[in-house]
Amino acid sequence: MANVGDTAVSTLLNPEATQTIDWQAEQLRCTGFLVPLYDVSAQDIFRLVTQTDPVQLVENRQQALQTASGPFGPGKLDVVKLPGRVDILFLGREDNATDPGINILGLWAEMSDLFDNGVRAWLRLRPQLQRIALGAVWIQTAESSFAESGY
Repeated sequence: MANVGDTAVSTLLNPEATQTIDWQAEQLRCTGFLVPLYDVSAQDIFRLVTQTDPVQLVENRQQALQTASGPFGPGKLDVVKLPGRVDILFLGREDNATDPGINILGLWAEMSDLFDNGVRAWLRLRPQLQRIALGAVWIQTAESSFAESGY
């Protein structure tokens, strides 16, 4: 485990350094900004990404909001469809929490491959997107906190 106090930000941003640290994934996100008037269902995207049916479907017609949720790998997948936007969220399950509020999915390399394969299945259908955004929350355990090290 790396000590955060001894690790410079420049080291963490170095691509070679990220391969030597066992980063844990907490969340992966893909947001697709839809072309106006293009419609897609959260349930259909969920099926494409996971190759299974969602366990929970929620629809709020007044807000034009759809959510499809269910298990995916060691975590859960939420597909949230809003007007003009689709969010695909790969999250850790609450029963895998290491600390309050931190739900680890697993090793970054493994979880990003799983998520990438699922999202690519949806993108192969060439959804009508204006742009796409990707994001991730990574965690690397430290032996001490900033408070303990005097920062």
